[in-house]
Amino acid sequence: MLHSAGQEAKPKMSRRLNQFINQNRRIIIIAAAVLLLLPIGYFVYQQVTSKIAGDAAKSVFDLDDKYGKISLETDPEKKKMLEADVLILADSIVGSYSGMYASQKALEVRITLNQEKLSRPETTNKDELIKSIVTDAIKIATGPQSSFMTPKYLVFAAAFIENIPSLAGTEASPVKFEEILPLVPETFTIVNDKKAASFADIAYGLYSYCSRQHAQSIYILEALFNAGRLAEARKDIPQAISYYEQLERDYSNNNWTNMAINRRIALQPGEKKE
Repeated sequence: MLHSAGQEAKPKMSRRLNQFINQNRRIIIIAAAVLLLLPIGYFVYQQVTSKIAGDAAKSVFDLDDKYGKISLETDPEKKKMLEADVLILADSIVGSYSGMYASQKALEVRITLNQEKLSRPETTNKDELIKSIVTDAIKIATGPQSSFMTPKYLVFAAAFIENIPSLAGTEASPVKFEEILPLVPETFTIVNDKKAASFADIAYGLYSYCSRQHAQSIYILEALFNAGRLAEARKDIPQAISYYEQLERDYSNNNWTNMAINRRIALQPGEKKE
């Protein structure tokens, strides 16, 4: 009896399985196709990613090579032509490899060349160059947190923006604060719930952000000291002392910390330097 019942159960299970397959044939076929294509897709992805990385590395090599030739060229006209070629290549790399090291490197080269142009007496479009430098520096500064260039350009952008009023020498500032503010994300322009109202305020926001987000970077030293300096300028003495004390407590035996200790003592006359 038991043997007979078992024999009857098998056809029933078989019928149910066939029925399930028939009812879900399309889903099963799609699932099988996906499982088949996954390894192929992953392989293709790996190949494409590898090619992009290789192309990006080659582009950076070419950029470095062309950029290096600029300093060796003595003819002013030829030098300008080389600069133009390097800028074209840098623009192409920035557009092709967004978010990658190659793009950050190209932005850095573009910043350097534009700074050199900015320093030349014959330059007439200083306002556009300044805005380009700020935009490129912010792009690097807001790049991957793991990149060593991110904290470097937070500090660079802070110093550059703070010094914009002095870039024209005895002339009026070549670019207005209202033109720079929209180029900088609110992450850096709102500090202690207060909107930036000057170039120095933006610089303070950048230094402050760097001091919070990049404690392991060498640029933390410069960021903390300058955040303290600008906090002083804002008459926020307790916050300035806090930045200086952080340098003294966590990063001893360097010039930035020594300057911070001196400033802390100046702000706290009753304290003695250890």
